[in-house]
Amino acid sequence: MRRIDLNFYSRRKFRHIMIGWILLAIGTTAVIGLFIHHNMLKAEQEKVQATLAQHHAKHRASLGTDDAKDLAPRLQRAAEVIEQLAFPWNELFKALELSDNDDVVLLSIQPDIKAGTIYINAEARDWSAMLSYVRELSKDKFFSDAHLVSHHIDQTDPQKPIRFVLACAWIFDRK
Repeated sequence: MRRIDLNFYSRRKFRHIMIGWILLAIGTTAVIGLFIHHNMLKAEQEKVQATLAQHHAKHRASLGTDDAKDLAPRLQRAAEVIEQLAFPWNELFKALELSDNDDVVLLSIQPDIKAGTIYINAEARDWSAMLSYVRELSKDKFFSDAHLVSHHIDQTDPQKPIRFVLACAWIFDRK
């Protein structure tokens, strides 16, 4: 019968255990270093926030009533600009493209957002083209109450086109 060697302690196993302990020490050192770095960054953030709060308090104290009066029209104008930027321009352009007429050229579009009205400056080749364009817009599901505000014949142009202003209410979902 052969002899069986049951020695569970060997140099090879000792090396593996030592490598494990070394890796554990390196990992622990890295975690401690990251924790210290995190605390330093947190302290720096608190300092910056405190400085910012001081500057904000100084700025608020220096803001007088005259500045507030000057600020009100600016804020109102800024609100108007935001309202115009929020206007659904894509839907408007799509609706105008659907009512495309080869004899009418759009010159400008001016929405009055508060009134819900859109003014369209356009140029038509003749009277019938102008009137058919007005009819098309009034039949469109996006526009209502389309009517001519003004019109005149451009005498300086050799083709004598009719320039007109069209006003209509625009129906859109104000979500």
